[in-house]
Amino acid sequence: MKQLCNNAILCKGKYRLEKILGQGGFGITYKAIMKETVSGSLGNMEVDVPVAIKEFFMKDTCEREEGTGKITVPSQGSRAVVELYRKKFVKEATNLAQMNHPHIVKVVDVFEENDTVYYVMQYLSGGSLADYVKQHGALDEAIAIKYIQQIGSALEYMHQKHICHYDVKPSNILLDDKGGAMLIDFGISKGYTEEGHQTSSTPVGISAGYAPLEQYQQSLQDFSPATDVYGLAATLFYLLTGKNPPEASLVLNEGIGDKPIGISDTVWHAIEQGMNPRKKDRVQTVSEFLKLMNCTMPTIVSEVLSDQEETQVLPQKLSGNLLDTHEQTIVAPKKDENVEYIDEEDNTSNSRKIILVILAILVIGCVYAFMKCQENNEAIVKTAPNIETTVEENVQKQGAEQNVNNEQQNYNTPQDSQVKAYDIVEVMPSFPGGQSALMQYLASSIKYPVVAQENGVQGRVIINFVVDDDGSISHVKVAKSVDPVLDREAMRVVESMPKWIPGKQNGECVRVRYSVPVVFRLK
Repeated sequence: MKQLCNNAILCKGKYRLEKILGQGGFGITYKAIMKETVSGSLGNMEVDVPVAIKEFFMKDTCEREEGTGKITVPSQGSRAVVELYRKKFVKEATNLAQMNHPHIVKVVDVFEENDTVYYVMQYLSGGSLADYVKQHGALDEAIAIKYIQQIGSALEYMHQKHICHYDVKPSNILLDDKGGAMLIDFGISKGYTEEGHQTSSTPVGISAGYAPLEQYQQSLQDFSPATDVYGLAATLFYLLTGKNPPEASLVLNEGIGDKPIGISDTVWHAIEQGMNPRKKDRVQTVSEFLKLMNCTMPTIVSEVLSDQEETQVLPQKLSGNLLDTHEQTIVAPKKDENVEYIDEEDNTSNSRKIILVILAILVIGCVYAFMKCQENNEAIVKTAPNIETTVEENVQKQGAEQNVNNEQQNYNTPQDSQVKAYDIVEVMPSFPGGQSALMQYLASSIKYPVVAQENGVQGRVIINFVVDDDGSISHVKVAKSVDPVLDREAMRVVESMPKWIPGKQNGECVRVRYSVPVVFRLK
């Protein structure tokens, strides 16, 4: 049994679960009824208030006892990992509970039960902006800007508290019953000191199309609202076009594309400035971004509680649908000792491992995000007339995790025919010269096979390999195949790579699994 049963009672009868709303890798969200006593002229009355309750539950690591509903972690080796993410879950609840803003979802209760943690939120009725656009198409410019102003005011409020959200996207913006926009999901937010230094070194997540280059590179040690500005501008792009914005690597090479009909020059220019891939050249604050569109921050001061006031009571009318997002937010944990064992004897049967790689929590975040993107979202390097060989610019650090569809791997029992390799280590292996050097190497080494050109074959090949403790490359395999000819060329290039700087765990060089996406595309 993964989730609690309908009508389950929590917090000594205060909450009764009605149904499951959604489940991600780290938690299960339920719709529930909260019993609340209201005093009136007829005396005290007990009323039912709908709420959303999020339960910490790592679905591929945790189990639930039949009858009691308690959470257990059968694998002793996974308990430290579960505790790490339990603390991250509590941090999300704590960050939300500290927010008193009309456009930030309100957390009204946090409690422990069933050997896990729960937090209670207002229940929003309008669904997400992502779902709305999917159902109804792109928004009118004035309506889209209204939502951007509302979420912009929420971000500005957070930035004044030296907190960055780092996951601004349409699926993390819900609509209330009055049509107002509410910012949710603070699971990868990060706090900073007044001097601008990060208060924790936990890596943050990546949502393809909505994350700028500095987020891929984990260059977020110093406080900067400009990263959230990128996500806000990318969200506006989606609301106005109905299409996901291009990934940051593609924006770096090709920009955001031509202005669609129906979008004003002023607003399109603002989006271009907000999605500038280079942080130093980007609009630095939400206020500056809004000014580019000749609009200002909405007046909401009277609605915002002072920092001294506590938000303990739900609004009298709460409704909604607070779901785990359907979009993948890749989260790279700081440290994990999960080990995956690579079968040296099985060099041909990759299908099962491909599935594991795609679903695994501890594989590189960017590869998964890139695999979910459309073929046209790629950084392009020209190599021959009428032919383009695409190499993903941001080949990311290993060990990214999905915030939503997370698959946590457990320890496997070593066997004689297997060699163990880490998915995540304290210091990840790196190509000599860094990611840009890796991109340049791939771009210069790949030769588009003539037979593939003649037959019009193109697509993305994902290559898995292991960086050994001496930096050499081994166990090169195709994780995602396009065509045997292109597969062989991609493998040849990876196999001929120079030695890497090996990864380290506890100060020692270790073997680490890595992946490289290589895309071949005809003009």
